[in-house]
Amino acid sequence: MREIHLLPLETQTGAKGFPFTNTVTMNSKGIRIRRSRKRYRRKRAYLIFSLCGCLLFLIFLYRREATLNRALPRFLREVKRSSVNWGARLVVARSRPKYNTSSEELNVFVITLQRTPARRAQLIHNLTQAGVAHKIFFAVDGLLPLNGDDILKYAGLRKRSRLTSLDVLRAHSPSPELDLMIHERLRFGCYISHVRLWEHLVNSELPFAVILEDDVIILERFDYSLRHLIRNLPDNWDIFYLNSCFSKLGGLLRPGIFQLRGALCTYGVQLSAVRSQWITCLTKRSSADR
Repeated sequence: MREIHLLPLETQTGAKGFPFTNTVTMNSKGIRIRRSRKRYRRKRAYLIFSLCGCLLFLIFLYRREATLNRALPRFLREVKRSSVNWGARLVVARSRPKYNTSSEELNVFVITLQRTPARRAQLIHNLTQAGVAHKIFFAVDGLLPLNGDDILKYAGLRKRSRLTSLDVLRAHSPSPELDLMIHERLRFGCYISHVRLWEHLVNSELPFAVILEDDVIILERFDYSLRHLIRNLPDNWDIFYLNSCFSKLGGLLRPGIFQLRGALCTYGVQLSAVRSQWITCLTKRSSADR
């Protein structure tokens, strides 16, 4: 296909920058093309109308579809992340002195449901074999009655409307709607579980804590490797992710430690005392809807 370039023959513009009716251009074959001001306005009106229609459609879906309810906040978070100068932050982090700790304890907590002993059995066995001291922290089970105070305190209006009571769930026959209701309760239970653990860490006055999901797999010399990485963290670190899914890695901070610019989930996380206190204060001011 032959490429066609439009060559301006005569151009006139009005006070507002719109081309006049008699603006003329010529293509490579010498054919004169006349573009009117009316046609330009019509295209612009179609574009504005289409954008408004798409926006209204998205708002409609946002109010009806749970998938989009989660997608839009994630999109806004990604926009916020993209505005961060990650390179400058990485340079500052590299220049910081290393974290100084005299404690050899890793303060490991395994977060798990009381009704799933088989799920955590392998991790508990591996930690015991490695000689890593750990504590089991039982999570809030979304399939059991939820605490009313927790719902009022941490669930916004939108979240409360989805936390269907157990009696209603039992009355439903298997369906996608039932799966969604159960999923919402499980998600809220998971959220409350981490809030409970953060509050516990603040009250315990530990310098930091390692939080592991009950289905993670630890490798040999896990404790030695983690202690080595902790000593290489910047002195002002607050959260250290031990692997995650759908990660967006930045540059190398120090050997074995990368800057993390976002992730959808994590298998394990290490929190400093400062970060635990900050998160706890934040959850008291913000609902799970956010």
